Amino acid sequence: MPNPKCTRAQLGREASFSIILGRNRGGSIYMLVFAAHDPGAKNIILPIHEHALAVGENSDFVDLMLRTDMLSEDKALSYLDTLQPRGIICGFSGHEWPLVRAGKQLGVPTVMFVDIGIGSQLDQISKLDMPDLFLVANAGSAEELIQY
Repeated sequence: MPNPKCTRAQLGREASFSIILGRNRGGSIYMLVFAAHDPGAKNIILPIHEHALAVGENSDFVDLMLRTDMLSEDKALSYLDTLQPRGIICGFSGHEWPLVRAGKQLGVPTVMFVDIGIGSQLDQISKLDMPDLFLVANAGSAEELIQY
């Protein structure tokens, strides 16, 4: 239920989690997993995670610089299978791919924020492993994704 003290803009942001991710497959409690490796991605992902917590979402943040076990697809799959998240929202440093692949395997929607150039990073990724949604932080990244 939306917070009656929220402004219209806050209410829009609060509702956006539901619109993007839909209903939790296991019940009414949402679990969002946020992950980032490099400082640039953390600058984008951490505030969104903190906002999710502020509006009452059940979420977890995975710092991939510290949680190197999540760089293993088997560990990422086990972690996600235990949490049964409703969505994965992560950065685009290259270290997030095991979580994205594991999420796709479990049918969990995946979102990647691209804050810098993609370079040749996507050349090594199967089309089937791509996240469900890319969000970009700047026009240059948007153009690169369009060109890809």
